[in-house]
Amino acid sequence: MACQAVLCQTIPWYLLVDPQPLSLRLYRLDGDNYVEQASARPGETLRFTAPIVTELDPASLGD
Repeated sequence: MACQAVLCQTIPWYLLVDPQPLSLRLYRLDGDNYVEQASARPGETLRFTAPIVTELDPASLGD
């Protein structure tokens, strides 16, 4: 996913929460593009150690 110049300078990571179907996707900046670092659907756990250490299950987000 290509990024715009301003975003590339200020947002090295972002978490995309997709409500339909429910999923989480963590993206990191790699050069001029964002690459998917991790993803999870309900019942799965999204685990990552950068930019912070955390674990998330999309099902925990509720309705």
